[in-house]
Amino acid sequence: MKLKRYLYLITLFSLLFFYLQPSSNVSAESKAYSQEQTNDTVQSTTEINLLTDTNTVDVNTNKHTQIHLHLKDCPNDFTHVYANLKEQWIELTRQGNSPLFIALDNGEFVKDDITEFKFITATNIEIIIPVSEVKIGVEAEGTINYWLENCPKAADPNQPGVDPQKNTQIHLHLKDCKDLYLKIFARIKGEWVELIKQGNSPLYKAPDGGLYVKDDITEFKFITEKNEEIIIPISNLKIGVEAEGTINYWLEECLNNQLPIKEDNDEGKKHTQIHLHLKDCVDGYSKIFVKLKGKWVELVRQGKSPLFKTLDGGEYVKDDISLFKFVTSDNKEIIVPLSAFKIGVEAEGTINYWFEQCPKPDAADKDENSNTPPPPTKDESDTPTTPNVEDGQPEAPTGTLPQTGDSGNILFYLFGILLMATGAFLLRWRKTKEI
Repeated sequence: MKLKRYLYLITLFSLLFFYLQPSSNVSAESKAYSQEQTNDTVQSTTEINLLTDTNTVDVNTNKHTQIHLHLKDCPNDFTHVYANLKEQWIELTRQGNSPLFIALDNGEFVKDDITEFKFITATNIEIIIPVSEVKIGVEAEGTINYWLENCPKAADPNQPGVDPQKNTQIHLHLKDCKDLYLKIFARIKGEWVELIKQGNSPLYKAPDGGLYVKDDITEFKFITEKNEEIIIPISNLKIGVEAEGTINYWLEECLNNQLPIKEDNDEGKKHTQIHLHLKDCVDGYSKIFVKLKGKWVELVRQGKSPLFKTLDGGEYVKDDISLFKFVTSDNKEIIVPLSAFKIGVEAEGTINYWFEQCPKPDAADKDENSNTPPPPTKDESDTPTTPNVEDGQPEAPTGTLPQTGDSGNILFYLFGILLMATGAFLLRWRKTKEI
């Protein structure tokens, strides 16, 4: 009788186990789904709040403001005052006899839109002052205040007592092509110095505290999005007056590496200049020549810079240039072919050549066969590899794990059936024994 009771208990336990196990799975899945729905609701609410906050910030940032410029002791020194707003010059209006100049009302301006101020003197001289040199006040009731403590004045280089070696900044103003170049450089004292863009404005300037004068600046270099270099001499730029230690340059037209070729009626060749740029050996030669149309033409050095160029008005194209000749201080001649130079793009009628290494007299005496590069060797890393195949199945890709488990409930059902079969067998064996 005891054995029979045990069998009944085992059977009841098995049935209860099968009943509760699927229910727990469903309950867990329901809880997971509810949690996921809750997370989605919280995330949606957060996104809506963030969107609302962003819109609020935009509305507050783009509020209507006025621009107030306060001059101290020189409000009568200028006939017109302008502010550069979103790359456009807007005139400021003077308020009676006060030193206050303001922009027109209802202007939708913020601080980032203002880059510089321009002052026109009675003699029609333009003086440009960047915002970085002006004291900026707090915004009060939609007003941006600027104070200029010292009066801007154009420097007179002929005036006695003016030091020509004063500390200056270099300002390059682009018109409509400020976003066409990755980097812009100025050649100062023979070295390339990168110009820094001022926010979203078309103004580029050299780092502060540079000891520069006009004669130290020879050309500008523009790096396009395709990593192409365009070099422009300062003779092709509009140069402004020095104001408060600033040298201003304006580029009226955008540059590109596909400038149209001006064809003549007879030969179709444009007038160009040849620019040769040396790096570290500018003082190692007494004369430098270029062979043009079969004739040697001397290149003229530009001051103390490493730039040599032909005289203006030469009717040259790339095909006319064949060789360069360097004459050392001891009258030794070094002939260098064009293949040893880096050739730049033609910009504003200029052909540029760069020589990175100094030519030496014994460079031409070397055996050409010694410079023959060895045959290329096959790199085993370039050989394509095939995946391992075992039993007709390719190897699983790296980073993935094989499925070694089973998420079903079949084992529980088999275990229950086994328990019930065992109980039934014992019960039948018990009855058979009693008979």
